[in-house]
Amino acid sequence: WTNDKKKAIREAAFTAVAAGGSQAGMERLFEAFAGKKDRALAAEAIAKWPSAPLTERLSVRFMEELQEALQQDNTDKKKNENVWTGIQPYLTALEEARNSLLDQVYSFVIQNYEKFIALGWLPLLDQAAYYEERAASEQGLELLRELEQRNSRYLPHYFRAAQQLLSAKELYKQFGGTMMSRLKSKVSKEAAK
Repeated sequence: WTNDKKKAIREAAFTAVAAGGSQAGMERLFEAFAGKKDRALAAEAIAKWPSAPLTERLSVRFMEELQEALQQDNTDKKKNENVWTGIQPYLTALEEARNSLLDQVYSFVIQNYEKFIALGWLPLLDQAAYYEERAASEQGLELLRELEQRNSRYLPHYFRAAQQLLSAKELYKQFGGTMMSRLKSKVSKEAAK
């Protein structure tokens, strides 16, 4: 059924396969993800019925495709859009997932902020910020601090992550008083650009 001509039938079949949780079903979902045609349908099913082994395999492919995307000539707008269309389903399928491979993926994304923002892949950067915010780790907090320094859009993520890790005194020291003046300065700088 996952190879049916009708999209609605394939979508229902992928959902049923993911819900079943069998090894053969997970293999079929991974195959669908490897192809471009049904990647979005498979991503929706995986998001509804996550599987840790499948998530790990997709995390590896996600990193590979992101690295390939940065290696390509991204001046061709149409080609960039096609690559982005292939990346987007990963954001859907892995939105709520957590594993050490995804830690590396999102760290890579944040460290390559300038390259991904130049491609116009803001949703990828937003997902990375969301992931690191929920990580509640010192490394995640540091990555969010770097991201917030590059774009004030990520200040809420940085603040919420800091709330999870810092004491009230440290939080006030970091964000109180001068934070408002820093925020006004950043907003005026970004508006001037």
